[in-house]
This record gives sequence, structure tokens and C-alpha cells, in this order.
Amino acid sequence: MTPIKYILSMMLICFTQFASASQEGEIAEGIFVSVKTYDAPENEAPFFNFAKKTPESSAADKLFLENFTTSDEIQSGFDGAIKGGWNYFFEGDYSTSARRFNQAHLLKPGHAAVLHGFGVLAIVRFKDPDYGEELLSLAIQQPDTPDMAYFDMGLLLMNNSRPADAIPFFRTATEKIPDYSAAWFNLSVSFIESSGDRDAACNVLRQARDWIKDSTSRRSAADLNRAIGC
Repeated sequence: MTPIKYILSMMLICFTQFASASQEGEIAEGIFVSVKTYDAPENEAPFFNFAKKTPESSAADKLFLENFTTSDEIQSGFDGAIKGGWNYFFEGDYSTSARRFNQAHLLKPGHAAVLHGFGVLAIVRFKDPDYGEELLSLAIQQPDTPDMAYFDMGLLLMNNSRPADAIPFFRTATEKIPDYSAAWFNLSVSFIESSGDRDAACNVLRQARDWIKDSTSRRSAADLNRAIGC
């Protein structure tokens, strides 16, 4: 039987930190993050690797932004860039994913969806869970936080052996995306991993029954029930 600690979504995988860090940088008016640079082209790292703009890069940014002159065009372009960033991410093309998130950053600097995307990329591509946590934490503080940001924050904490800290984020994820079975499963496991609270873990799985519909998730729920001993 698979140990319950491994019955987790594989969206995020945490590695050791690899980046250079210095002072804070302002990514949008009043929004500051640690300045970290990675061994990657400027447009394939979060916030263009904090590189100083050259006349050429400034001209390229201006040319890109000229395609979006109205609020509707900006919103449409932003939504498309975010969607593209995630599509490429799940295909394993992290370079193009980062380029799309940087395009979204140009259109709406400091937006929660951009911070969410860069936070996940920092963890998965750049092996930097500390920066991932910083960006995900900031994303959750902003307006229009993507629902999945709460799940990803919980998963990051769980993978870093902090299941108690993960509980409120998984709980919020079950409230915002109740048909997402991985949120329920990880919430249940977090109770076991943090305190051995079988009653709480089993109660989560009972609540999940109202939302888990597909056969694969139902089988996973049954496996988890048996592993926990509900």
C-alpha cells in the first residue's frame, strides 16, 4: 500500500535553493519582492531576472504593449498570457511558460496571478522553494488571488515538512475549489502528518464525498480511507 504521505498531487516538487539574492525590488507600485537572479535568459526568469532595461529591451516592451491599448485588450492579453503560461508549464516547457508570465507582468505588474505563476516556477524550475514561498505568500495577499495559489502554498509547506502550516491553505482550497479532489486528500493527510488526528482526517474525507465524482478520485479516496483507518 502506498504510504499516505505520498498520496499527494505532484504539481509542485521542492528542491534545494539555487539563486542569487540581494535587496528588495519594486515590481509594481508599492509591491516589493526579494531581488533574485537565476542562470537563465532574462525573459525566462521571474520579473525578467531583474535585469536593467537596455534601450533594446525597453523598445521591445513598448512594441509589445502597443498591441494592447484599451482596458478590454489589456485584460484579454493578460488572461491569454496567464493561460499560456500554465499550458506550457504543464507541458514541461518552463522556458516558454516564464516568457508568457513575463508578458502578463508587463500588462499587469504585480498581479496575484503573475506572482502565483512565478512562485511555482521558482520551485519547480529553479529549485528555490524559499522564493516560491515568498511569491505565493504575496500572491495570497493581493486582490484577485487565483484559487489554486492556496493549494500550491499548502503543497509547498507539506513538501517542506510543515503539514500543520499547510492545513489552513488546503482548507481554503477546498472552499474555493471544492471539486478539486487533491485539495481534500492533502487536507486529510496534513492532519495525520501534523498531529495524527485521525478523526479530523476522516471527517475531511467524509465531507469530500459530496464533491468527488470521478471514478479515479473515488478510488484514491477509498485507498486513503483504508490507509488512515477511517
